[in-house]
Amino acid sequence: PEHATENRNLTSLWWAFEGDTGSELPDGQIASQASKVLQDLKNLRTQGDTRPFFLAVGFHKPHIPFYMPKAFYDLYPPASQIPLPANPDPPIDMPYVAWTGYGTLRQYDNTKNVFTGTRCRKNSEQAISKACGFPDEIAQEIRKSYYACVSYIDSLVGQVLTQLETEGFADNTIVVLTSDHGFHLGEHREWAKNTNFEDATRVPLLVHVPNVTISGSRTNAFVELIDLFPTLTELTGLPVPPTCPTLSNVSKQLQGEYQIRSTIARC
Repeated sequence: PEHATENRNLTSLWWAFEGDTGSELPDGQIASQASKVLQDLKNLRTQGDTRPFFLAVGFHKPHIPFYMPKAFYDLYPPASQIPLPANPDPPIDMPYVAWTGYGTLRQYDNTKNVFTGTRCRKNSEQAISKACGFPDEIAQEIRKSYYACVSYIDSLVGQVLTQLETEGFADNTIVVLTSDHGFHLGEHREWAKNTNFEDATRVPLLVHVPNVTISGSRTNAFVELIDLFPTLTELTGLPVPPTCPTLSNVSKQLQGEYQIRSTIARC
């Protein structure tokens, strides 16, 4: 289509929109709105409003369906050249309960006809077999489209950060980039998010604190997303919330049945 408008009439798992930079897609609109909010905040500053702000910017992609401007799709080689996962097989002796049928990816016009009959249903013993996985050409197309969506969102994150700098907020604003879950791209013959494998449970977590963090530094420390709230309150000088009490009303009812975690991890 000439104009990129994501809608429910499109039934393909992946789609590269022609002739659009991404501004008309939902995520492009979100980035534009975030930039406008930063401009409005700067205007308030010029009027004497010095209150601190918290701005949450949530992008949809690379959530399914994989829709993006064609320019980002074209950043990558043809799908036939996209590498397949290095670990495509389920772990040896994996319990069947650890596997999920990634039904959400099977509902689109260009994926649902791959699986026919009953042998590939989730309750079938054959469901985790190679014969019930996506053919290589579809797996490569999905992987390429996912990468293209990541690049699209990367450009939008850059757009918002550029606006942050333009408005003069970059030197005193904490920036956190994270996600709510990971995503399988054929590893262990799995797709999407509904597993307990590392590919689905790990997320990106980038934190920039002006005059504190060192650009490019990394840590191998164990952290959780639940660490973010107490960490941000401490960094911004707000009262740090206490950890969960050892015995709450609920935990008292569960004594003797479950081992209750007495504290919440923090950075």
